[in-house]
Amino acid sequence: MSHSLEILRTLKILFFDSTNTGDGQASSLAQRMSSAIKRQGVDLSGPFSAVSPEVMADLLRRHADANCVFLLAGAPEDLSSIPRLLSSTGVTRDDDASRPKLIAVYTSQSPQVPDTARAVGQHAPATIVVNSKRDMSPREAIRFFAKFFGELHTHCPDGISVPMVRFCFAKASRLAPGKAEVWM
Repeated sequence: MSHSLEILRTLKILFFDSTNTGDGQASSLAQRMSSAIKRQGVDLSGPFSAVSPEVMADLLRRHADANCVFLLAGAPEDLSSIPRLLSSTGVTRDDDASRPKLIAVYTSQSPQVPDTARAVGQHAPATIVVNSKRDMSPREAIRFFAKFFGELHTHCPDGISVPMVRFCFAKASRLAPGKAEVWM
């Protein structure tokens, strides 16, 4: 992936919960995670229940100013369509600076997260992917992602660069050592 990548504009997150609660409502974990991230002062829209790629694509179009997509996934099937979805909605096109370029994924139930991150990276050479490993607990995830996004918000008011992602990732990783990865 590109090491000269820079995401322009202040961090704006579009948060999807694809744990499929069945009633269209975001899960309790998504609500707690959203609250923790918002307490950091981060501009976050959601969590939106992402029950289908079509729903996600519609929300991505309606929130075109977001430069980060954060996905809470509950099972392997929640992860399988991510690369195709991001490509089909234009999120990962190099020529569209208005689209999200930072992708964050958390799941507590799947060993496929690194494979998904690699697949996103292969389809999106100008994307930074931050993902959990399968042994990250929900409590660690809340702390890690709130810290990571909070650090980006604090240190990157005008844009997000690869060195700043590495710096913020390193700071957040202290809360969940060895339980997250960043792909650039």
